[in-house]
Amino acid sequence: MTTHRFRFGVAVGAVPTGKDLLTTAQRIEQLGYSTMVVADGLWLPAPFQLLAAAAAATSTLHLGTHVLSAPLRAPATVAQETDTLDVLSDHRFELGLGTGHDGTRADARRLGVPFASRTERRARIVEVITAVREQFAVKDREPPRILLAGVGPRLVSLAAEHADTLALPVGYDQPEDGLERQVRELRSVTGGRFDDLELATNQLIVGDRQPPAWVPRQFRELPADSYGRLAGDPGRIADTLRRRRDLLGISYVTIPQWHLEDFAPVVELLADS
Repeated sequence: MTTHRFRFGVAVGAVPTGKDLLTTAQRIEQLGYSTMVVADGLWLPAPFQLLAAAAAATSTLHLGTHVLSAPLRAPATVAQETDTLDVLSDHRFELGLGTGHDGTRADARRLGVPFASRTERRARIVEVITAVREQFAVKDREPPRILLAGVGPRLVSLAAEHADTLALPVGYDQPEDGLERQVRELRSVTGGRFDDLELATNQLIVGDRQPPAWVPRQFRELPADSYGRLAGDPGRIADTLRRRRDLLGISYVTIPQWHLEDFAPVVELLADS
């Protein structure tokens, strides 16, 4: 199904101070995670600045946007910032892009920019990727890995053509068989290139510890059988992830910051596999 090795990432959003950010990034690296990723939104820390600071405090950890709202940025600006962060991180930056969501619509209003149709937003993603790759080609450097996230088979087809990684567009509350069914459907509409993609999922709950009270209710109260909830001890969770990789090709798993320590034993069990 896939030749991709496991990679594990931590999505970071709570950074009350610069010192906290640096300590968190170093802890993520120390525990053996592959990546630290950050989301995008006007209510969150600015992603490129946050990742630049984390790059200075780490040496092997990859750093990524997960995901940057492509409709809100000029392609040339993203290319410039990607180029800069690639240099500052010694080529450890990974560019994650998305078409946006309801929160992005509100951000667009605050910024005074249009929130275009879904077709136009998909086209903007291609413009951003093209601008980034052209900038790196001019400088004769390898461009960063590209991750795409979004919904619908057209976005998935776009990922199959232009990206390295696809964050699977499956609702967190879907049961395990729902995840399997949707992955098979996506594979059937995108053809052979789908199997070359690194497939990624975000997991919201790990083990028995509940997320903090500030986490949105719909995430804290996922159904017991939802794929976004990794139940059991580290050995059972590792078995679940091995099965998903063998059956569906899912090899890149990200977890939220509040489960950083809870998931670390799973990372250790699956390291180098």
